[in-house]
Amino acid sequence: MTEAAEIMIGWVRDDPKSPMVTGTTTPVTSDEQRLNSLTDSIKSDPFIPRTIRDRIVRYLQDRMAAISEVNSATCLEYKQNLLKDLAEGKELDTTEYGWAAAHNLRIERFVERGRDVEQTEKEVNEIRSEIQDYFESFSPGPFRSEPRP
Repeated sequence: MTEAAEIMIGWVRDDPKSPMVTGTTTPVTSDEQRLNSLTDSIKSDPFIPRTIRDRIVRYLQDRMAAISEVNSATCLEYKQNLLKDLAEGKELDTTEYGWAAAHNLRIERFVERGRDVEQTEKEVNEIRSEIQDYFESFSPGPFRSEPRP
């Protein structure tokens, strides 16, 4: 998200009256681009079993939606505060509503959506277990591990 902050500061410095600044436009982060690309590649991979592929794609789409929604809300608020600070003659690098405050707000919003680090790790581990169960389903008899609770 730091890259988004830098982009928005550049927008405000270059032309505070531009539609990029006054509108609802927010930068697309490299995380969003990476997840979108990953989702597309998994959707079209014929070697990933359908049940696993559908589960991973659903997870990635939910994660992308959360990231996009949280980033957009946080960026819009950050942009509004940059404009306010600019109008008050403050330096944009040392604004009261600094990036640290925006980052903390962003983390709180992820927690509210159930998309914090702990929840993400839990869901990723569930997907890994499903993948392992899928492959173990092809193991003959006594070599299969016990089913997970």
